[in-house]
Amino acid sequence: MILVTGATGMVGAHLLMTLAQQHDTIRATRRESSSLKAVENIFRFFGKEKAEELMQKVEWVNADLRDPEQIQKALKGVDTIYHTAAIVSFQKKDDQMMIENNREATANLIDFALENHVSKFCHVSSIASLEKIPEKKLTNEDNIWKSDKNKNAYSISKFQSEMEVWRGHEMGLPVVIINPSVILGSGNWDKGSPRFFSSIAKHLYFYSEGGTGFVDVMDCVDAMLRLTSEENWEKVRGKRFVLNKVNIKYKQLFDTIAKELNCKSPQWKITAKGMKVAYWIDAFLSTILFRTPKITKSTIKSATQQSFYDGSRITKTISFQYRNMSETIQRIADQYKEEHS
Repeated sequence: MILVTGATGMVGAHLLMTLAQQHDTIRATRRESSSLKAVENIFRFFGKEKAEELMQKVEWVNADLRDPEQIQKALKGVDTIYHTAAIVSFQKKDDQMMIENNREATANLIDFALENHVSKFCHVSSIASLEKIPEKKLTNEDNIWKSDKNKNAYSISKFQSEMEVWRGHEMGLPVVIINPSVILGSGNWDKGSPRFFSSIAKHLYFYSEGGTGFVDVMDCVDAMLRLTSEENWEKVRGKRFVLNKVNIKYKQLFDTIAKELNCKSPQWKITAKGMKVAYWIDAFLSTILFRTPKITKSTIKSATQQSFYDGSRITKTISFQYRNMSETIQRIADQYKEEHS
């Protein structure tokens, strides 16, 4: 039995859809309060007329991964685990909760995977758990994370989660880790990278001077399945792989998305200084309007800096090729238009 955690998230849902095309039954965890709408939309887009049939192959388990009893139930009879679940937030108020939740959930899974003699554990981490190096140089798997006061809570949570996976590895659990850059895909259009598409469709006016690495969510899925295949497993177990197709500035990405959505591209450049002014205005408005701030110090940092990555190790280790990024953006734009037509 295969188990996918975090199956209502973008990576988990795309992985689930692909596995449903290859297997009779897949078990998937979700929080009881999680919506299946994004999952169903992904199945409809890729599965077409077989979407409902594919969804029937999923055995859903409501599970809080911090609850040992619920994890034990979810892992019954499981041979392979794809751990995609993680809380992602850049709001200061969520920092401690996110760090504790992501680390504890992973630690619990590792403990029960060891107890149940799981044969393959694939962990979805992030480039946030790697140490960024100076501009114009590429971060790779060998750049080990270093603790300092400038690290954001998400980075800390992903690093600590990885440490739990490596603990499991040292105790005999067969593991592999992927570290994707910014993942482009469909899902909840109001969160994460899907928001790029919805914001531009709704006439985003500003772009920042930063840039980073990007990878297709389907490349992440393909990488996970290829890495855990019988053909490749002995070559990759106990290793990590950065997944990154291209390093580009946000302006270039936004221009391409706008073209595929038949929308006007953002025209006004906002500098780091301008974003700091916007941050204080947003903080003031959030206080008097009793709402969550839309701009955080973490988002300002990521929007104005350039952090680039080397995702070539996986292509040198196994038979794997990344998708063309322009085709990736076209596909996601088509999904957005189909859901909002």
